[in-house]
Amino acid sequence: MENIEKRNQVWAFIITGVLALISLIYFKADVYYIYLVVYIWFGFAYGMMLQYGRFCMASASRDLFAAGVPRMAVGILIALVFFSLVSVFLSATNMSTFHPGPIGPHEVVGGIIFGVGMVLAGGCASGSLYKIGEGNGTSILSILGISFGQAIFVDVGGVFNKLLPQSWVETAEATKWIPADKMTSWFDHFLAGYVLIKPQIVLANTKAISSISGGTMKYFIGNSLINTIIPSLLVLFLIYYFYTRKGFMKKRKKKKASTGLGAEIAGIWNIVTASKRTTFMGILIGITAGIHIFTMKGMQLRFAVNNF
Repeated sequence: MENIEKRNQVWAFIITGVLALISLIYFKADVYYIYLVVYIWFGFAYGMMLQYGRFCMASASRDLFAAGVPRMAVGILIALVFFSLVSVFLSATNMSTFHPGPIGPHEVVGGIIFGVGMVLAGGCASGSLYKIGEGNGTSILSILGISFGQAIFVDVGGVFNKLLPQSWVETAEATKWIPADKMTSWFDHFLAGYVLIKPQIVLANTKAISSISGGTMKYFIGNSLINTIIPSLLVLFLIYYFYTRKGFMKKRKKKKASTGLGAEIAGIWNIVTASKRTTFMGILIGITAGIHIFTMKGMQLRFAVNNF
């Protein structure tokens, strides 16, 4: 066992060294390759954290609903909360690259397709990526399918263009910021003629939130507290109530401990700390995602390259 651990440590140092060498080569070749270097190292960091914490959206849903194990779902909620807190300071200092997604039925349809796909594949995109490094053959096929599927599906035109509603086509063709000769596939018309004209709402910028407070507090109240923290706490409570409360209270009764409000809070805290590894990685992923955005915004300001 010790030999295996030492061998793994050696490989870890070798891989890190190779990545450092590749980074130096890229940086020396052209200063703008710093974008690729940054992506390499953040990808390296995300991969380690996801693998160590066993993060996967598919596993979170499957473990919770099929096996009643909330570990992964709780870890994802923690990551969301910490990322939202970091995002408050990024938005307040104008160091965020966040762009709100248009609200519409397409999000529900896309979510259903994604959910079915990740269940059939046995993992979400991030989970499949780190499982490739573990030698998982199914994950390799999933990533190949995602890569080629997106490239082909987005570029398809022809007969699919005839299935588009005429209103989408007319709206897309009236768009000025996309050259007409580039508007070729059904996906181009779908984006320009339907998705991108949908409302984009940021709670912190609404009149209701802005009238309460300005500056940093409006981002905290609107984008973090209302949009993330309260919903996450609500989901956390529901997970506790329906999946772990009965067993937790039974154990407390056997120990003749109190079962009041304090016990309920202790029960919720228990599912948060049940897997310290997952909880800790959730915190790190949330913070790292914030640092990633801060770094990308800094490079945009430094090099004036905003589309990478």
